[in-house]
Amino acid sequence: MTDVEISENNVVISNEKIKIKGVFKNGLLLTNDPEEIEYRRNSGKTNYGKYYVIGANYFSVLNSENGEYFYYQLCK
Repeated sequence: MTDVEISENNVVISNEKIKIKGVFKNGLLLTNDPEEIEYRRNSGKTNYGKYYVIGANYFSVLNSENGEYFYYQLCK
């Protein structure tokens, strides 16, 4: 189970294995995810890392390796 907490510009994405913290800045969600940081470091300026989508009742993350989204339902 993945939990997403949003408070103003701050975001926390957590599950039983990892806790990722991020901040919205200039329309981007910048996180401390070690995989994303490594990806940004090696991809150059053409790619900014993972792509997050937050909707009214879901949260999704684009898997940059195969172009598929991982969808998560928001709790009420």
